[in-house]
Amino acid sequence: MRAAPLAGHRNTHGEPFRYINRLRPEDTIEVETAAAVYTYAVDRTLPRTSAHDTGVIRRVPRSLTRPAYGYDDPGHYLTLTTCTPEYTSMYRLVVWGKLVAVRPR
Repeated sequence: MRAAPLAGHRNTHGEPFRYINRLRPEDTIEVETAAAVYTYAVDRTLPRTSAHDTGVIRRVPRSLTRPAYGYDDPGHYLTLTTCTPEYTSMYRLVVWGKLVAVRPR
């Protein structure tokens, strides 16, 4: 089982996660690599956690500061993290997705 953590800015450096807060359960996210296209379905969101909450990017992601958020079992997860509220780096917003499809290239 694997986890894929990605971090991105909301307001600078190309704003790759500009609208991450708009993601909802069952929205899909595609991650393209040289080998395949991986499709994840958004499953859970942690609206705010500590910038030091490293549990959210573990192999089985679970918040260390807010343990009601995350997973108990191994799986193929995508973890997206960014700063929140916007224009600060005080906390982190986390969005998790589960792998639903892999399409070889």
